[in-house]
Amino acid sequence: MASMSVACRTLLALSAVVGLSSHSVDGWRHHPPPPSSVFSSSHHHRTRLLPRNVPSTARDRPYCYMARKSTSSQSRRLLVSIRGGENDLDDSRTEGGVITPSSSSSSSSSSSLALEGEQRSDHPSEGRGCPSSSSGAPLLSSFDIPPKIPRLVFPTGQTPPYHGDDRPHDQKLRILLLMDSFCEVHGQYLAERARDAYGVATLSLYSDYMRGYFLHLGPDDRPDDIMESLSMCMPSSFEEVDEWRNRLEYDVASTTMGGGGWRGYEMTALVCDSDSGLAHAERLAEWLNVTTRNPGGVREERRDKHLMIEAIRSSGLPALRQRLCSSREDAIEYASALLSLDRDGDGGGEYDRRVVVKPVRGCGSYNVCLCDDLDSVTRAYDIIHGSGVFGSPGQRHDAVLIQEFANGQEYAIDTVSRDGELKIVAIWKYDKRPANGAPFVYYATRLYDDDDGVMEPICPAMHAYLNGCLKALDIRWGITHSEVIVTPDGPRLVEVNCRQHNMDFLLLTMGGIGYNIYDVLLAAYFGRDGDDSAAPDGMPFNADGNRLEWDLIPDIPTTRMNACMVHLVNSEYGTLKRVNDAALYEIEAMASVHNMEVYSNFLEVGTQIYPTVDIKTDAGWIQLAHPDPKIFETDFQRIIELMPTLFEVEEATTPGSEQ
Repeated sequence: MASMSVACRTLLALSAVVGLSSHSVDGWRHHPPPPSSVFSSSHHHRTRLLPRNVPSTARDRPYCYMARKSTSSQSRRLLVSIRGGENDLDDSRTEGGVITPSSSSSSSSSSSLALEGEQRSDHPSEGRGCPSSSSGAPLLSSFDIPPKIPRLVFPTGQTPPYHGDDRPHDQKLRILLLMDSFCEVHGQYLAERARDAYGVATLSLYSDYMRGYFLHLGPDDRPDDIMESLSMCMPSSFEEVDEWRNRLEYDVASTTMGGGGWRGYEMTALVCDSDSGLAHAERLAEWLNVTTRNPGGVREERRDKHLMIEAIRSSGLPALRQRLCSSREDAIEYASALLSLDRDGDGGGEYDRRVVVKPVRGCGSYNVCLCDDLDSVTRAYDIIHGSGVFGSPGQRHDAVLIQEFANGQEYAIDTVSRDGELKIVAIWKYDKRPANGAPFVYYATRLYDDDDGVMEPICPAMHAYLNGCLKALDIRWGITHSEVIVTPDGPRLVEVNCRQHNMDFLLLTMGGIGYNIYDVLLAAYFGRDGDDSAAPDGMPFNADGNRLEWDLIPDIPTTRMNACMVHLVNSEYGTLKRVNDAALYEIEAMASVHNMEVYSNFLEVGTQIYPTVDIKTDAGWIQLAHPDPKIFETDFQRIIELMPTLFEVEEATTPGSEQ
């Protein structure tokens, strides 16, 4: 993964990875620290990674940790563009304005949507696309672009660590392709685990979306190794695929002559880490004939939220009412029909007289508006219509999605599929609240199972419903991260994402459940059924404790520890005057707090800070885990209580008050 460092120069947050027993998914082997030591409150057990680019005044703050948003400005722009951005690569103009639903709900006659600051390009949720030249044209000549070269990393030592000559001589080299793996916490773990535990080669590459990003960088924004990055981009045509394959075959053959003993190769799996690269990943999987690709090639219903819900409805599963509206009049007509429904609706359950207005592509609740009257629907429609389509440079929304508001608890479900067999790896309970004029601000993402004693068991119904949704979308292999709302009438799908959860939940699931989604994914792609002690398929003998057996992984997990990710919500707007060090030190000392980060722009006195309105504008994060639910809950509630006190600005203002 060293060659990927141009995209995200973070340090590996998991300083030591525990070995998992292949005989018990809840067991530890080789390096077996119990959960109490993994999540010890002692500072000696915590991963402390200090940002490199923070002001000197912040360097002595232990609560300032390294993560994606504390990397260099180049890396940060890159990550925002790919993992949370939505503006075009070829358009540097600001999109519309900042539109967020107001927090006032005292009167149903007042609009629940407020337009704040026309053309406010300095807001952190705006203008987050890729840098461009003044002309908007790519800044690298086609003559400067190097050929695309597959960067294959062979299993440990290049020669498989087998006993004697037990492995068949006709064994093919299995390859795992890693597209847009920007987070080294996840990407490095997955790559090293594949090579060391399964004897699999890994190949890192960038999507065509990333290629457009690299070509669009100005001279001052380019990393030093821009040419290396361009050479790692995926082949973009059949001709390039043939040339790329020839280079790969030469590399494999050269290793064979060096004693590796490989007889050809197999493109076994492709994992894409970025939302913007998913369509490119599907296309490349078809071109390369990847063994575990999902059927149908490039399927827009796996990303387009309108097409997705319609596919679910067509399969016979319950789905949200919705309409894709190409005119303001159409939006008003359909929203009026939804808003006028009786409280019981026509489905027999309680119906909330609000509607959701959102784009068909996006993430992190960006431009998702909750409206309770037609004026707010109109303003939401106007801000979305004509805006850039997430992950699709040059395209603009010519229609806006209007959906019923599903009244219930929202969950995020992380799953892995193996040829149509579904395993839920983790269920997360969203804690979203109205804040700073926005309706869906993330406060926490909490690990959940049916033993919480609060609700009736929902996990079996969730598994059955989600299994049906994935079948409707023809998703038979790989990771999915889905969001489902459990209403009085049952579960309703919000969306399915064919990628991992976009926060670093690896360590929380290791402690809270006992395994993680990447070990389950590798078991799905490369593992075998039953006892693999003879390892005739070429898996290393000396790493059996680091492999999971697919058949032993439960369909629904159970938790052994309370765990959650807290998102730091900032409510201040203005020039940062003071950081509440005492509160942050108090949080750091809590028994449940394992890891945390305050983003560097919220630590530098004199910088402009903005209220949190979505997950991309939060002020940092805190990872909590503890086996005692009372201690865990006490710490969590205290953090929520301290959150409004963390930052003090020069002058208490609200966005737009300076105008």
